[in-house]
Amino acid sequence: MKKTKHTASTIENDEEYSLIVDSNEMAVAISNEISIVCKFIRDRYSKKFPELETLVPNPLDYMKAVKIIQNETDLTTVQLSDVLPPSTVMNISMTASNSSGKSLPADEMQCVVEACDVAISLDDSRRRVKKL
Repeated sequence: MKKTKHTASTIENDEEYSLIVDSNEMAVAISNEISIVCKFIRDRYSKKFPELETLVPNPLDYMKAVKIIQNETDLTTVQLSDVLPPSTVMNISMTASNSSGKSLPADEMQCVVEACDVAISLDDSRRRVKKL
């Protein structure tokens, strides 16, 4: 029993263990920030294309799609196949042609695109932290 306490104490004092715990905490904090940014984007972009959130449930894929589509009304002119599977791209194109959404003002669209960039950058940082 004493050996277990000593082993637990040794593990907690180990620098590598501390680094792992710290990096896991950092990854969680980054994930929380991504969620906040994603909600910001969804709240604004839903005015433009309310159905997109249902068609692309993965937050990062959603943000990548938003960044590509922006205020475009003819989705045959945008290249979504780089970030989404062909079946999803087809569903998006068909749904967009009947969408009730309205184009966002240029300044609001710019804010949404910048938020997408922030979230994608945060995800890259989270991936690097997880590699530690």
